[in-house]
Parts: sequence; structure tokens; C-alpha cells
Amino acid sequence: MRRVLRPGGRIVIDDRSVPEDDFIDVTLNRLDRLHDHSHVRQYRPGAWERLLQEAGCTVEALEPYTQQRPLSAFTSGVEPESVAEIERIIAGLNETQRAALNLSEKDGEVYLNHWYAMVVGVKSDE
Repeated sequence: MRRVLRPGGRIVIDDRSVPEDDFIDVTLNRLDRLHDHSHVRQYRPGAWERLLQEAGCTVEALEPYTQQRPLSAFTSGVEPESVAEIERIIAGLNETQRAALNLSEKDGEVYLNHWYAMVVGVKSDE
């Protein structure tokens, strides 16, 4: 992206993220790998900022946000073995872990937080 951006140009990235929390980072990345085997990782906001800076951009804005989404966002269209593992992970969470993910049930379906980050970088004038 940096290569095609002219000096002074802006790049806006709005993508899945994880908070600066080790448990949530490990758990959500594990769930995403089960959902999509090509998944590499969800970055923490600090990592998004560092990646843009290392690419020669000044970070103009960084806005983390959350949305509570159904567990089916991880299980829909996924092979049965991975669905079973996702469900096993969720069922095995203790109360503190469930609270960290903001796990709840609505109309018979499990919901949990999904974290995102919107980051804006400006390419240096070099």
C-alpha cells in the first residue's frame, strides 16, 4: 500500500483488531484461525500504529472500537470439526474470561465482542 501512495497521501485501514490484553489476543486469534485457516492475526492498536510508522507514515488517527456479534460470525460456513472446537473453547471459559469477551446470550444465541481499529496514516514527503 505504501508503494502506491504518493508523498503526503493518506491510507485508511479499518480492520479487525484485539485490545491490549493477552487473553483476548490469544483467544480471538485462535477462534479466527479455526474460522479461516488463512488467518494470520488480528493486531493490537499499538501494532497497527507501529506497522504504519515502520512503513514511513505518520499516524494521524487511531480509533479502536467494538461491536458485539454472534458466535455464528466464527462458525457460519465452517467445517464441523472447527465449529466443534470453537464451541468447546467458548464452553470452557471461566467467568472472568467470559466477562473479558463480554459473552452473553440473546434469543438463544451466544454473542461476544469483536474488536476493530480504524487507523489513518500519512505517507512522509520523502
